[in-house]
Amino acid sequence: MKIAVTTENNMVFPHFGRSPQFTIYDVEDKKIKSKDAVDNPGHEVGVIPEFLKNKGVVEMNRIKNYYNA
Repeated sequence: MKIAVTTENNMVFPHFGRSPQFTIYDVEDKKIKSKDAVDNPGHEVGVIPEFLKNKGVVEMNRIKNYYNA
């Protein structure tokens, strides 16, 4: 299963659309098999979900941005 995490400089980034990168983890049997950092394709409606779907991502880990809550 591939899981995407919003990241910047190998740290979790709090804003989904403005995240500079997504780190995609391939997890199998509760173990990380691989990870790959990919650049954000752009902040336009529907682009990021389709981009991640095409990478095989089935789960998205988002961190709530408390500054905008």
